[in-house]
Amino acid sequence: MKSKAFTRVISVAILLVVIVSIFAGCSPKFESGAFGRHYRGACFEVYSLYAGVKSSADTFTKDDVTLDFYYGLYDIDDDDPSCSIVSGYDDYFFAIYVYTEIRTSMPQIYFQKIVEDYQNVENAHFIKEISREESLSEDYAYQIRPILGLKYNHHESLTLPQDLFTDRRGFIHIAVVAINTSKDTSLPYIISNGYIVDIDYEFLDDNMLQLS
Repeated sequence: MKSKAFTRVISVAILLVVIVSIFAGCSPKFESGAFGRHYRGACFEVYSLYAGVKSSADTFTKDDVTLDFYYGLYDIDDDDPSCSIVSGYDDYFFAIYVYTEIRTSMPQIYFQKIVEDYQNVENAHFIKEISREESLSEDYAYQIRPILGLKYNHHESLTLPQDLFTDRRGFIHIAVVAINTSKDTSLPYIISNGYIVDIDYEFLDDNMLQLS
């Protein structure tokens, strides 16, 4: 009997080691933003918006810094998945930008911002836009689970432009923002709120850089 019990204990121990090894092997080498129950980034007047990046590597050539970009534009369990609209405006959509100018200790600098052309914002690289209708589809939802935390329905590959890496050591912010718009075409756009993902980088030589 002791032999059988001992065998079972050994079997369970081996199984646990295998499971831990599998999860360790699946762990990203680089991660930033809102995942699980961990949040690295900054938000400003967020109604329901989260984002994050992951990668199996943390070193890249400067011309191919490609990350898995996750973002959720509303909570799937929310009865009213909508973004607050600025007074005097009719609608909103979302946009993704990459910034390199201001640390997230002052995230409000990015928001409550009036712009004439949302695709040409000062000190920002415009990546893409997502319409309100598309953003409210289940594809762009996230879920906050009681124990495991955030789970995103959507992620995509994002390659950071090479010209962002201007210094030997620096930082980059990827932001998902809500942009308010009006039927009155004389009114400018307003970047009202959003979520920022922090990324620090450092060049290892003239071509390779490391993210942290």
